[in-house]
Amino acid sequence: MILKGLAAYVKIAFASAFLKLKRYMAPTSTTETKADAGDKKKTFRPFVKKQDKKAASKLPVLKYGKRNNFAKFKVALTEVALEEYGDMGRLIKKESYYLPTFTAPDYSGMGLTTDEARKLRINAMKAHQRKLEKMTDERHKL
Repeated sequence: MILKGLAAYVKIAFASAFLKLKRYMAPTSTTETKADAGDKKKTFRPFVKKQDKKAASKLPVLKYGKRNNFAKFKVALTEVALEEYGDMGRLIKKESYYLPTFTAPDYSGMGLTTDEARKLRINAMKAHQRKLEKMTDERHKL
């Protein structure tokens, strides 16, 4: 008798579980509720670096064809490049890399000895060379 009661209980439990599973697995109607919409998997969206709003707003969209705006685009691109990259931005206007010239400072009127003036001139040359090397290293950024 106890076994019959236990068997009936198990049978009812399995039946109710089966009905719940059947309702869960049933196809949904075209009108979904907000709770059902949250269960959907989101599609993969690759990470895209956002553009700088300052630079993007200053540059016009480059157009192709007979009515292109290349001249305006080049002028705007030169301005943005000069602001962001300094002397390296001159590349766009000159169409070649800018190399600053070295002018040796004149220390004759300062009352320095020749050795002190020579050391200061060498330091100025080293600073100029470091600037040139830095510009060469940063060419790929532009």
